[in-house]
Amino acid sequence: MAGDSRLRIHRISYKDIGAFREFDLHLDRGQNLLVYGDNGSGKTSFARLLRKWLWSASTNVSFEVHSLFSYGISGNMVNLHAADAVVDKRYGEINASVVIEVQGTPARACGNYKISSDDHETYSMPMLRRAEMASDFVNYRVFYEMFRGAPETLLDLWPVFLAEILPFCGSDDPVESLSERWTALANRDPFQEARFADAKPGEYGKYYKKYNTDLRAFGESLRARVTDISLSARTFYEKYFGEKGVPNEWWFELGVQHPSYDPKEHRLSAPLIQIGVKHGDKNIPCPHEVLNEAELTKIALSIRFGATKTNLQHSPLKLLVLDDLLISLDMSNRVQVINIILADPDFADYQKIIMTHDRGFYQEIRRAIGSEHTEWMFGLLHRTDGNAPQIREDPSKLAFAERLLSEGRHDEAALQLRKSAEETLRLFIMNYPDSGEYKSLSDLLRQARGRLEGAALNELLKLLDDPELDEAMLQWVIPKAMLDLVENDDLSAEQKTRCCGRRTALRKLITELRADRRTVMSVLAQIEHVKDRILNPAAHEGAPPLYEGEMREALELVRMLKNTLCRDTKEKEAAT
Repeated sequence: MAGDSRLRIHRISYKDIGAFREFDLHLDRGQNLLVYGDNGSGKTSFARLLRKWLWSASTNVSFEVHSLFSYGISGNMVNLHAADAVVDKRYGEINASVVIEVQGTPARACGNYKISSDDHETYSMPMLRRAEMASDFVNYRVFYEMFRGAPETLLDLWPVFLAEILPFCGSDDPVESLSERWTALANRDPFQEARFADAKPGEYGKYYKKYNTDLRAFGESLRARVTDISLSARTFYEKYFGEKGVPNEWWFELGVQHPSYDPKEHRLSAPLIQIGVKHGDKNIPCPHEVLNEAELTKIALSIRFGATKTNLQHSPLKLLVLDDLLISLDMSNRVQVINIILADPDFADYQKIIMTHDRGFYQEIRRAIGSEHTEWMFGLLHRTDGNAPQIREDPSKLAFAERLLSEGRHDEAALQLRKSAEETLRLFIMNYPDSGEYKSLSDLLRQARGRLEGAALNELLKLLDDPELDEAMLQWVIPKAMLDLVENDDLSAEQKTRCCGRRTALRKLITELRADRRTVMSVLAQIEHVKDRILNPAAHEGAPPLYEGEMREALELVRMLKNTLCRDTKEKEAAT
């Protein structure tokens, strides 16, 4: 991993907890993790256990940690199959546990940290406490809950903030988060405090006054943090979802109403966090009735990552866990957000764990990460034969083909090579590896040749598309005859310099296009030649046997195709 002065999770082990019976995942060098898994495969349980592990560092009450692993105690997360096996006498004592291995720098913080019914090894670990405050867990429920409300009712975002945002937000108190401060306030009762102090009836008022003073102080801290989040959210929205060069029609702002205590009813009223939305000059009091789901998701996403960006805290260990994020956005907007997460410098220090049940989205994230993915592990979370979930590494089709070839499974390797070639060509032609539209390999090869020819012409025209390059000057960039540009008296020195520069660039471009086109066209022609013999033998009964030498040549051809076309695509994306 880049940046050796950081701590990273290297191993995650779950036993008889959540969805898992025996789970052991190694992340070499503390890699980031991208996981595909069907609904119900254990993704949310995987993320929840990581969050509970970090949370355990912030509690001094070991019973709260131990209760997670104690079957029969309210709130426990013991695997139900493990519990059933104990009841049926088919299984010994439940030994549910979470063990996380942390490596990196500082060395004193490295090691295994276990929590179970008997262990609380995260207790009094400042490094893990800081990691909890600096990390962020985001799942699809945040966006669903944020704009869920009855028709014609004002939205209150306080429950979402309390459950999903404030636990990861620092405050002006260096010890407690805002959510912890609120929990402490909500658990107080000034009426009972006065009674326990044996206060006289006329003295109760000072306890109420002190409690309301504490509530106002909390409200001011909350308002300050929500205001920061609101500003950051609007900046995020305008930067990533606003149309360039077009004034933003949508505008939103978060507001806070302080909590209060009614001494007559002895009732505490929670804070309110409400959102004001405008479209142009029109106020929209109930945005969940007007905006479509995609637009609501963009606003919710901006608020959520606005909170992350206002909570950038220093910690050697920082996790960014995204569980089925962006399911309400179309693919183009999903890709845009993923590119933000991968490229935004504010997210660079996080060890990222991204999980999704959408196979197409998973493939798109893999494409965005690129083939040079030493800092990433791609995994499939799956169940087999009713067993508990496991994550197995998901190699690229080309890497899978190479593995199959080394095992002598030639027909299967050929099928993976064909899939890799088709995926590469689709990506080059349509900028998406699986468009849902069937095209044969021959069709894809033909379209790729056509796009290459059109791209070469476009590059030439773009080079010559200079508003200051008039027709008189153009003949000196592309001379009609062998004339010496330097000796020409019709052009000024500035015009001669411009023509010389364009002529040099044109000569370089033509040379490069000629070489690249010859290489790619040659690869396409060779793949066309071997596609029926090598890349499609498994589809035909009685096809001649494949020989390893031929397979190796085909594998190198597909690798060349991938390296050349994907490099071309990435260069164009970078330029735009």
